[in-house]
Amino acid sequence: MNPKRSYQETAVRGANPVRLTILLYDQLIQDVSRAGEALATSHIEQCAQEVGHAVAVIGYLQATLRHDGGRGVLREKLMEAQVRSSIPILADLRQQLAEVREAWVKVEAETVPAEQ
Repeated sequence: MNPKRSYQETAVRGANPVRLTILLYDQLIQDVSRAGEALATSHIEQCAQEVGHAVAVIGYLQATLRHDGGRGVLREKLMEAQVRSSIPILADLRQQLAEVREAWVKVEAETVPAEQ
């Protein structure tokens, strides 16, 4: 078994809902980063796979969190980046995802001590 995959599965099993959300944002950031790297090296098919995986993760977020419309916009921007082969759009999305992830980390820091 892949050690990285095993670690990820263990982290998910023991995670609270806020931690799970952070892990999903981590995955989105990885997918968007890999999509940008694939575009930079003209690996269009790999980019499409990474964007497809990111869209699946967004779908999971939409199913588990209140729908605020933001994730729909994110999905549209991912598709636009793929169609236009735009590394700048992907870089901007990655930055936005990192900011949202950091906000969830702050929420986690504020809520975890209260749960203990």
